[in-house]
Amino acid sequence: RTATTVINASLGPLLKSHLGTLSHELAERGLTVPLLLMQATGGVVPTDDAVLKPINLVNSGPAGGVIAGKYLSTLLGIPNCICVDMGGTSLDVSLITQGQYSASLTARISDNNVMVPMLDIYCIGAGGGSIAWLDGGRRLKVGPQSAGSTPGPACYGRGGNEPTVTDADVVLGRIDPNFFLGGEILLDKDRAAQAIENKIAGPLGLDLLFAAEGICRIVDANMADAVRTMTLRKGYDPRDYALIAFGGAG
Repeated sequence: RTATTVINASLGPLLKSHLGTLSHELAERGLTVPLLLMQATGGVVPTDDAVLKPINLVNSGPAGGVIAGKYLSTLLGIPNCICVDMGGTSLDVSLITQGQYSASLTARISDNNVMVPMLDIYCIGAGGGSIAWLDGGRRLKVGPQSAGSTPGPACYGRGGNEPTVTDADVVLGRIDPNFFLGGEILLDKDRAAQAIENKIAGPLGLDLLFAAEGICRIVDANMADAVRTMTLRKGYDPRDYALIAFGGAG
């Protein structure tokens, strides 16, 4: 209860300031309907209520994906679905089983157990911006550190020089640098290649493409383990489920 109260109190002023600015800007742009915010349970609340209990908004982004996954599973007539939300920093995994998602009355936030109802979502540090690096034993690792959106992957050309999953995908041709976001952003393949060469391929004495493939294989393995955690370790057979992928890197 103490951890729940402290975290809630610390988030309150930050959320109040942010929502005040957001509401003002939306009103100036002509929004006339009330602003509602997603909660960790999947429901929505007005801004005034959200400020009183901001801890209920933790993990609310992935919760929106779970609700959308449930809707899609119903729409498609597929009752069992594994939902994976891959963004720039994390991968969030949740299950829809027989058309229903699961929830919990407690959660864990920054190594603190809190008494907050949340949808059952498992999160790992695996996203498009996850950084590839070498540990002390010169073994290739990917994440949980992330370049995020600022400066972002090296290929964004915003000053980032760390090799990321997105950079590896660009080097391998899995992402078209001339058609990212439908062509709205042009990616720099040379910067992506240079980052992987400088930080991974060169130090390990590997071919550039081989190093890029290694980055992708490691992050794929990490994501597969996350899916196993939510399925096999809970007694569910993933072969009975369809996969729904979403998020910025989904």
